[in-house]
Amino acid sequence: MTPHAPRIHTGDYLAWYKHITGEWQYDFSAGEIRNTRTGNPVPFRTNADGYLITTVRVHDRKTTILKHRAVWIAAHGILALPLDYTLEIDHINHDRTDCRIHNLRLVTVAENRRNSRKKQGPVPPDTVRRIRTRYAAGGISIRALAAEHLLSPAAVSRIVRNRTYTGVTP
Repeated sequence: MTPHAPRIHTGDYLAWYKHITGEWQYDFSAGEIRNTRTGNPVPFRTNADGYLITTVRVHDRKTTILKHRAVWIAAHGILALPLDYTLEIDHINHDRTDCRIHNLRLVTVAENRRNSRKKQGPVPPDTVRRIRTRYAAGGISIRALAAEHLLSPAAVSRIVRNRTYTGVTP
């Protein structure tokens, strides 16, 4: 069996580049990133795993940057982040959209798994219906629904987008 080469986070290098060139400006206490030229927040979206991501095009190639990794790199420097996956950036409060620097820490994969929330089992059909109905009515965010039902934002996102519990109808 041949050992695998470390997988490099290309997005980490781009995040560092945007930081050192001044293209991105960081507010570490709020976990926010702004485009220095426009002053607008860099647009991030939630991926299927609940992490905030943005896509950057460089030389006709798209690369994904994870917001929590970009904030960590800008705060601590690229050399503080390992180039492989032996260490991970952990969200201390388990909220993958909370990228404030005091909520992030560098941990081993094993530590991160121990810190993760225990699986809660299936969500009852009446809860799925309630989540979908409230979200469709508007006025409540995925994050707020997640907190209300003690679920992760990623789980609620999958429910409202009908990626899970597809057999549950209103």
